Amino acid sequence: MLNITLNRTFWPVGHGAFYTEEHMCHSSEKTFCAVYDCGGKSKQIIEQQIDKFLASKGSPKIDYLFISHFHRDHINGVRYLLANANVEHIVIPQLENARLIEAYIYNAITGDNINDTQDDAQIFIRLQLATHDIPVEQIIEVEPANDDYSNPEQSTNGYNTLVSSGKNIEVKDNSEPPYWVYIPINIDYDKEKRQKLIDKLNAICAANGILDVVVDGKIQWSSIDTILRTNMKGVKVTYEQLFTGTHNAYSMPVYSGPIEKVIKCHDVDFNGCDLIPYYMYRRYWHINERLHQYALKRMAPCLYMGDFEAKDSNNLCKLRKELNEYYYHIGMQQVPHHYSQNNHNIDLYEDRVIAFGNVDDHKDVSFCHSIYNEIQRETCFPPIVITENTPPLEFIARFGFR
Repeated sequence: MLNITLNRTFWPVGHGAFYTEEHMCHSSEKTFCAVYDCGGKSKQIIEQQIDKFLASKGSPKIDYLFISHFHRDHINGVRYLLANANVEHIVIPQLENARLIEAYIYNAITGDNINDTQDDAQIFIRLQLATHDIPVEQIIEVEPANDDYSNPEQSTNGYNTLVSSGKNIEVKDNSEPPYWVYIPINIDYDKEKRQKLIDKLNAICAANGILDVVVDGKIQWSSIDTILRTNMKGVKVTYEQLFTGTHNAYSMPVYSGPIEKVIKCHDVDFNGCDLIPYYMYRRYWHINERLHQYALKRMAPCLYMGDFEAKDSNNLCKLRKELNEYYYHIGMQQVPHHYSQNNHNIDLYEDRVIAFGNVDDHKDVSFCHSIYNEIQRETCFPPIVITENTPPLEFIARFGFR
């Protein structure tokens, strides 16, 4: 039997996302580390949490960094993480120009100054060209899912490795068979809106006698910066007309869970939250050992959502089809986009054990109460609200794989 310890941590970064997972195989003491998103309410907050995370590790090595999308609250810690850790692979949604421009405009109209936005552009450019100043061996871009949900063979775009949505990333211990899998899912939506944004930005460029924002397939960052500096208000109005309300034009969910269908749970610990142990004890642990085992197994598979647009039932249907049987294994479920009504779908939490998600300071989370109450009512478990003023929430489990 292969004995594994999983340590999954939800870091308190306020309005943002920073989640880490570490596996340790007891027989070989080999470790594996994955990070999902790396951003927060402010650079100071996310950098503090990165420091705590790296201080808790025996090694600065990170095997996979998954980035759901390129809005600032999900990437403003990436440069700091890359500077202080050895990141082997970065897995990102395919770097289509319209996606990068949309994210850049969003970051500019919601940020404090243009310099921060230019920092974001540097991340985009370095990821797009796999430049040597990003310390990674391989950048992996995930193609949008095809309508027929087929999975073409791995290909390359000239710089980065290009893989299909739904491609399994397997974790194994030396000569043992794989025991864990990560599955990135790229569902493309709002594509027409992104193209309309480029068309409207080009119209602004033409009116001001400057180059279009995309020329010969290359983004002209100087043109974008010029219209932002000279016509920020007009760009903001244009953007908000296309993307009404709180939106996200794309976001890449990632499934994390054991490959084996039958695992033995040795022990589990859930630190930093009093509600979950109370509910788990009350409903399962004092009733039946089989239910105890079932509950712990169900807590192992997790679906990270980023800011995925789940309210659209078509998007949710595509997500289910991409994950196939793995979708029904999920026990931990991130609430998309910080409990936003615009991305919420109660169908996500059917038969889930735990729902979690980050919001701003716990003194002002009234906007998420309706979703919080709905999830608790439908699942009988209160979701976990993580703020910048809560301690890190750790799930530590020891599994034996047959």
